[in-house]
Amino acid sequence: MDSMVGIPISTYLKYFGGRWNRTDLQLVLESDSIENIDNATDEAIGVFRAIRKIPPGQPNNFYIATNDQLMDTFGEFTSYLTTFIGLITGISLLVAGIGIANIMLVSLNERIKEIGIRRL
Repeated sequence: MDSMVGIPISTYLKYFGGRWNRTDLQLVLESDSIENIDNATDEAIGVFRAIRKIPPGQPNNFYIATNDQLMDTFGEFTSYLTTFIGLITGISLLVAGIGIANIMLVSLNERIKEIGIRRL
């Protein structure tokens, strides 16, 4: 984020025009309401395809991400992270249980004669 600059598209076109052909250009578009998100997305896809001269039937050479898609991606990442942490926790508990059982067995084996003598 330190090397990111946000400027209006009109300013970008005024100063850079077609000279600065960068592949990491990111445009942030905003819809006037949540109900019009799909229409705005379809319109943006149409405009970008026309600007980039993509023939019909060809795949898009750009990516459009909505907040819902970003939230789904983040949710998927956190579910993988939760599964990973749960797996590590389960392995840790298993190893700790084996260690405690081993210590108890050693303690019992060391005191078995003493326990037998007291029982008589």
